[in-house]
Amino acid sequence: MISVKRVESGKIVYEDFTNNVDLVADGWQLHPSTDRFYIDLTDGTLNLLHGPTPTYLLRELPTNAVLEMRNTYNPIDVYDWGGFVAYSSDQLKIELSEYYNDQVGTTLTFPYIRMVKKDTEYEGYGSQDGRNWDIRGSIDFPEATLWGVELEGPAGEILKIHTLAIYKDTKIKFRALPLGSTVEVYDISSGNPVLLDTLSNTDYEAEMSVFDYVMPLNLNIKVYDANGDLVADDNIKEVFGGDVFHCGNFIEVYYNGQPLDVMNNDFGYLDDFSKDYRLELRNMIDVPHTNINVEIKQYNQEFGWEWVDICKDLNGAPDGNYSKSLQFDMIPANDSVFFWVRIMRNSVPVMVDDYLFDFVINVW
Repeated sequence: MISVKRVESGKIVYEDFTNNVDLVADGWQLHPSTDRFYIDLTDGTLNLLHGPTPTYLLRELPTNAVLEMRNTYNPIDVYDWGGFVAYSSDQLKIELSEYYNDQVGTTLTFPYIRMVKKDTEYEGYGSQDGRNWDIRGSIDFPEATLWGVELEGPAGEILKIHTLAIYKDTKIKFRALPLGSTVEVYDISSGNPVLLDTLSNTDYEAEMSVFDYVMPLNLNIKVYDANGDLVADDNIKEVFGGDVFHCGNFIEVYYNGQPLDVMNNDFGYLDDFSKDYRLELRNMIDVPHTNINVEIKQYNQEFGWEWVDICKDLNGAPDGNYSKSLQFDMIPANDSVFFWVRIMRNSVPVMVDDYLFDFVINVW
């Protein structure tokens, strides 16, 4: 089995207000003063209050990101509106607002609103159920320097924010997939798995849209190889758009520039009493690994592993301290270390016997 691990997070910030939150420490600017805001731990909401000037909860702009909010806000006065804002000044800003339409006599409100920023272009969306999204408009606005939440009008309804998220993308990505594999992604937030998408006949990398869903998600990810065999089955909590998942071994053994499975872990026969091989231990991800333990193990019930010892590399040659296991302090991100394998027999070797073996790799 292989593992599915998140190697890059799409989350920029996430607030759910079920506990006390330090908004300033999280990078938010509260305008015009903090007395326009209070957290209701009973409701689990951040409440924005009206005043003589607009109330803003703002932060710096990423180049590309998604701003998303679950809220309760039902304005009933024409001078009462609120929602998302891309901000340059009070006079220069674009708004994705919920408001009361006095000409029709109804309130335009969405429990879920979303603003998608792609460079200098902004798209606004609203949803009643967090699944079906209506586009409210799109505009290019290079003048913006901040974005966030606003509430306008001297009086009116409190804007209650249940959750507020900023994340990098509306897609999640998978890499290091077995060629021709199938990936099934299930939502397990409610306890009963719900299939969200199936990615079939994949290449090394694949991506899946999570545009329809409110972040974060709790996912079960299953990977099947080209033969239909289940090779990975992992649960990942608090998934955000922009997350990247590595779906293979995080540390792999290479020989002559190829993974061992390409050569079916077959090291051939001995033409002498011993034979040495220089192998490479590659870190496949952008994160350094520490305290790596490597041990010899049998490969598919095959012959050969019993006569194998390993030692570290010293300037391109064996250091001579052979044993059944090795410990490495660190392998830097996207880097490798080398070690040596020695197959040794005390009897005259039989040149028709191939030696096959594998390794157990643990990161403590």
